Amino acid sequence: MTTDDFREHGMALIDRLLTQGFARPITFAAIASDGLTTAGSSETITGTVLSGVKTTAPPGAFARYLLPIHFLFVDVQGRVAHGVIGPAGTASVDILP
Repeated sequence: MTTDDFREHGMALIDRLLTQGFARPITFAAIASDGLTTAGSSETITGTVLSGVKTTAPPGAFARYLLPIHFLFVDVQGRVAHGVIGPAGTASVDILP
């Protein structure tokens, strides 16, 4: 998954949370299946290329994240959600109690 794909999926998951009552800013931590981690917020995921990524793809490829990627989201009200970008590239999010 490229950084652009990651950003697109991350924004879509945040949009879903906003429609379910979460409030900005929403912070997140993400971990890919190879242990690569990154963090950010609903305010920083738009328009910025995430740094600190490593590539496990062949030289010249743009893939940066190995699927699945798990997210932990927390909003300003303390609400929490778990998101996943699965092996097929589909994304889901569940609000935690």
